[in-house]
Amino acid sequence: MNDKDLHVRALSSLTASARDAFSAPRRPQPRPLAVRATPFTARRISAEELAEVHAGFPAECTVPFEQGSTWSRIFEGNPFARLGGMFVIEDQDGAAVATCLITERGEGASRQAAADDGPVFAREPDAATEAGVLNALVSALQSEPAPIPFVLRIRIRHTEALEGVRPSMGRGIFEREVVVPLADAPVPLEKAFSSSARNTVRKARRQGVVVREVTENREDVFERECHPVLAQTAERDGFGALPVWYFRRLLSLFPEEVRLYTAEVPGYEGCAAWAMSSAHRGWGTYLHAASTSEGQKAGAPSLLLTTLLESLREQGCTGASLTGIGSPAWPELARLEGFKLKFSKTIVEHPSCMDIPLTKRYDTERRLIEARKLARRVRSRARQALGDLAGKIRPDGAPRNA
Repeated sequence: MNDKDLHVRALSSLTASARDAFSAPRRPQPRPLAVRATPFTARRISAEELAEVHAGFPAECTVPFEQGSTWSRIFEGNPFARLGGMFVIEDQDGAAVATCLITERGEGASRQAAADDGPVFAREPDAATEAGVLNALVSALQSEPAPIPFVLRIRIRHTEALEGVRPSMGRGIFEREVVVPLADAPVPLEKAFSSSARNTVRKARRQGVVVREVTENREDVFERECHPVLAQTAERDGFGALPVWYFRRLLSLFPEEVRLYTAEVPGYEGCAAWAMSSAHRGWGTYLHAASTSEGQKAGAPSLLLTTLLESLREQGCTGASLTGIGSPAWPELARLEGFKLKFSKTIVEHPSCMDIPLTKRYDTERRLIEARKLARRVRSRARQALGDLAGKIRPDGAPRNA
């Protein structure tokens, strides 16, 4: 069966499913995902309350930047995402077991909810605890005024203990990351790096690469000097660059948490490479970075990362995430492994993101999304075929090998 037949079949199935979905009641009755679950309740809280809850969690509990109380600022005036709510999940004695910050995207009955890098557990949960937390979240979301999101996308550790959970329509956040321990690391930090990373850092210093932290007019400096480097990197490595407004918001809304560093290379005019970090509750993250070809040749990315990690340690961070590397859901991140693993061999595995359907529209929306993906794939292959055909024909219409 070819792509065209698959496309027609997907659209035909979609029509029937849509008719059934729209004739069904929109408000589902809350149904537990697991019978063997610890009974918990979830309630909405403010950013201030979320910070207080996290302050009471054990010191070794890592709270991702996107799940912290300050992250709620990112939704102010954001046209593409909204704050779906900040929740605390409590046991029968009122003790906090977990928290979850939910992001919503889409409109009306097509809204999607996602817990980016969440939930955050006070302690590593067993299957019954995780199921209880998810039951409480689902019940809270399904009790909201209509229309509610049709899906909750969230990391799940013990999928075997749950019913009705589906593989995620979207890939969610990365599943594997490189982590650099900072609490007991040597001074200078580069002593813990691989010999290859140390040599590259020494090479960058010998060649006169200068790394600076940008502290004034950060948004304008980024737009003028750094975003063009990101665009060049994206074109070279074949990925889509985030828009400049996103970075401006990060820099303006998080003046304490987010830092920006640039690297200058002798003989190259302007910024040759840059990196951005965040520090939240004693944990650092290598958020974003980009480099020109000239910056790479001079070793600027390695010197930037070394400076960034030293700064995170000075800020009191006990560890730092270098973010994602390759996994089944993110095979393209494998190209970053070689660079990141030079700075640490510690790889942390995370639970995959899964879909929890919240309304009967889930199957309809899933088929819609799959049909759009198939249509994009068909168009892409058609453009590629036309390009190949154009390359085989001369301007006068004759075959090029004639």
